Amino acid sequence: CNESKCFPRTWYAKEGFSDEYTNKTFQANAEWKEVKKFPLYPWEYFSSDELLQDYSLLVEFDLPEDLFQSLRHKGVAIGGVGEVFEIYLNGILITKEGKVENGKILLHRALRGQVFEVNQSYLQKEKNRLLIHLWGRPGSNNTGLYFTKGNQVGFYEELKKDRQERITLILIGIYF
Repeated sequence: CNESKCFPRTWYAKEGFSDEYTNKTFQANAEWKEVKKFPLYPWEYFSSDELLQDYSLLVEFDLPEDLFQSLRHKGVAIGGVGEVFEIYLNGILITKEGKVENGKILLHRALRGQVFEVNQSYLQKEKNRLLIHLWGRPGSNNTGLYFTKGNQVGFYEELKKDRQERITLILIGIYF
């Protein structure tokens, strides 16, 4: 963590999902695999013959004192995630994209460079937990966290501005 942003630490992945994982007292066990590299494709850690598989991704992090104490709005930035997902912060659902029904993806939502505003009351100084429940096709590069950077917690306005500046630079490069 630095003064205004906190980059998550070690991530863990598990095949499947349980509501138990959203409980603040839940502790990952040996069934969870430590993720040592990004992009994070959970199907690289678990074999599946299914056409659609769900996975859980988990990370814990602390907040710098100035970020935690500030009254400014906080946010969670995700570099890229898909295909269908739910994101929980300390057990509270902060966003949900896409739709799975009867073992099929009805609405596919892969997002890049998203920033989600979070209520200050969702955060704590230490041992914050970000949990991502995702569904996707094993072997697809759209299933997981598919960028090496961009996953962080910080001040919402700064995270949004950072994303907007990148988009502006890309557009300038394309059109000029």
